[in-house]
Amino acid sequence: MRPTRPALIFFAFACSAATLAACRSDSEPSTTSLLGLWSRNISEADATALAPNHAGVWWLRFRQNGVLVAYEPVGAHVEGVRDTIETTFLARARGRLVIDAGPGCPTKGVYRWKLGDGFLRIGKLIDVCAARAAVVPGEWTRSRVPRPPARVRAHS
Repeated sequence: MRPTRPALIFFAFACSAATLAACRSDSEPSTTSLLGLWSRNISEADATALAPNHAGVWWLRFRQNGVLVAYEPVGAHVEGVRDTIETTFLARARGRLVIDAGPGCPTKGVYRWKLGDGFLRIGKLIDVCAARAAVVPGEWTRSRVPRPPARVRAHS
């Protein structure tokens, strides 16, 4: 018995939808893959929107509870001290990253994130905070816990 045309169209659509769902789940990273510690070297040229002495290795730690901690280079403010900046974030599996207001940045920033080839690539969509926009966008490498300096202090 030969299937009717509507049955063939339904079967083709159901297979396409199933294939599309499988492709999406394989190609979209889980937000849990964003969690952890990432580092990147911010050059003098990239650091022009920042205060003096802020070029160097920065770390971002995305925590499961939605807290984002940015670790400044050691000695950016005080010799031998690493300052931290803490705020909150919201990440979506489709690549949207919203970083909330925090010390030095009174507004939210919206970014796009993507994992690939061992890197976390973050691109700016909208952010009027020049300091955050100088640090966050770029290619980040998954890192181990940074060796702590003599002292760590939080910005307020």
